[in-house]
Amino acid sequence: MAIGDVFAGDGGTLLKEIKTVDLTAQCDGVDDTFTMPEVYLSGSLWVSWNGLRMRAADITEASTTTFTLSVIPRATDELIVDYKIGG
Repeated sequence: MAIGDVFAGDGGTLLKEIKTVDLTAQCDGVDDTFTMPEVYLSGSLWVSWNGLRMRAADITEASTTTFTLSVIPRATDELIVDYKIGG
């Protein structure tokens, strides 16, 4: 279920939804770059690695659809991302 963001930078409209995606299938113990299923709003990524939220300093946005982490998740790890839709 998407949640409206009443504190959006555009003055509080409910147009920016927060979505969640499971990127666990992309964890392979080799790559530190991950691809989102759609364009996200820059600065909106909340990444959880094995249930722990990662610090913003550990996430680098490579584009509006990809990001890299300061760690390389193993194939047995879980990677969940909350984000706002970009555009």
